[in-house]
Amino acid sequence: MKRFLLFLWFPILSVGFAPLAGAGDWFRYKSDNFTVYSDASQSEVEEMIQNTERFRVAALRFTGIGDFKENERLRIFYFDDSNFFQRFGKKRNVSGFFYSTIDGPVIFARDVGNNAEVSELMFHEYTHHLMRERSMLRYPRWYSEGFAELLSSAEVRKDYVRIGNVPIRIRYSWSVPGFRPLDIVQLLEPEDRSDPLYQNNFYATSWLLTHYLQMGKYAGNPDYLRNTREYLNAVSRGENPVEGFSKYFGRTLEEMQKELRRYRKDDVYAFRYKVSPYTNGIERSSLSDDDVASLLVEQAFARGKEDLARELITELGSVEDLPLNLKVQSAILSGHQEDFSVAHQLFDDIEADEWMGAETAELLSHLHLDLLGVEVEKGGWSDEHYRSAIQYAKLSIDEDPGYLSGYRWLWEAYKLAGEHLSAVQTMMAAYEHSPRSLSLNREIGFYVAELRQIDLAKPYLEIVSVWSHSEEDRDRANEYLRQLIGQEDTADESETDKG
Repeated sequence: MKRFLLFLWFPILSVGFAPLAGAGDWFRYKSDNFTVYSDASQSEVEEMIQNTERFRVAALRFTGIGDFKENERLRIFYFDDSNFFQRFGKKRNVSGFFYSTIDGPVIFARDVGNNAEVSELMFHEYTHHLMRERSMLRYPRWYSEGFAELLSSAEVRKDYVRIGNVPIRIRYSWSVPGFRPLDIVQLLEPEDRSDPLYQNNFYATSWLLTHYLQMGKYAGNPDYLRNTREYLNAVSRGENPVEGFSKYFGRTLEEMQKELRRYRKDDVYAFRYKVSPYTNGIERSSLSDDDVASLLVEQAFARGKEDLARELITELGSVEDLPLNLKVQSAILSGHQEDFSVAHQLFDDIEADEWMGAETAELLSHLHLDLLGVEVEKGGWSDEHYRSAIQYAKLSIDEDPGYLSGYRWLWEAYKLAGEHLSAVQTMMAAYEHSPRSLSLNREIGFYVAELRQIDLAKPYLEIVSVWSHSEEDRDRANEYLRQLIGQEDTADESETDKG
């Protein structure tokens, strides 16, 4: 059965620490579309990758888009040791989580014995990744989460993948005392609340409405596929999501609410796609302790877990014996505790003509910028640290123009110097490499808004408002957008007065 476009395409997981020495060996796995780092058993990891590759095939068919080369920045960390995994998370008793870094999206997951739970996490977050990478639309939050939930429940079988089942966590939500689906108005204009009951209701109702709109017709209900496309287009253009709902669906909110209540009582309809087993092979390469530490220290930094980063580095032994990139990481961490001796010793040891890759150069730029920041806090300045921060950031970009962290420290250096135009130009140079990056849209939107150019910041702030999992970031973006609406209303009033 041929599927139509469901989201519009245009040209376009703490407890005790498990030290590395006591953990299993780590390996890097590469399939056609995924890179996975793991210390779990080879059979488990390869099964997870094969299932995710097959899910991807079904998801692309379901959405109606053709195959494409996957964004290589997507990385997955799959832990055998649950205690070690928990050190990277912010909540206990979770099987995985997703977050966005400037160098690409990252999925963390652990082996929980129940592959269905891990698969739902993987599939949900990968669907978000697909929507960001391949669509130009700014989706309302209910649809963004509802569509990801719709695909997350994909069931991977021997020779087929089924999409449309009720996700595990939504079955759980419906069984929780006090569960009550949100009204459609509450869904279209959701509150920014983090309490679990509200979140469960929001995700469950988002899934229910999305499932009804996209698949309800196959169970004898009205066909809302075209209405959904037109509505999403309109909301993306800025139309009011509540007022536009009745306009594009031809139903009052009360009428649609009744339809949704009836639909919840029905058996759900699912699609079955014939998907052959993944047989293209999976490359597997071993990682040294230094390689593993470098990868995990980077992620610990990204998660704001500096104590964990220190433990990982300390476990490797004396700083003098570390590779250069970890020496720089150690110096950065020491500097954050106001110990700059490691940094100064490092500068003395680095040879002027010593070759270094993009990542090490980026770290040195970071280190010099930290030291420059210390001087600025004292009311001073250091031309030496400023020049070095610029030099190493540009070296990082020259070595690998697609490694976006190099751009970050370059624009941060320009910001400290008050070179606002150069900072924005650097941000936009990075943006050309990854326009769907949530982290980049966040950086650009907030900085340009701080420069009181909210009208120019608008498209980037809208991305943050819709896609960010951070309540704080969404609130900040929405506040700027409200200010812009106020400015536009004031301008309209002025024009009316002139008339």
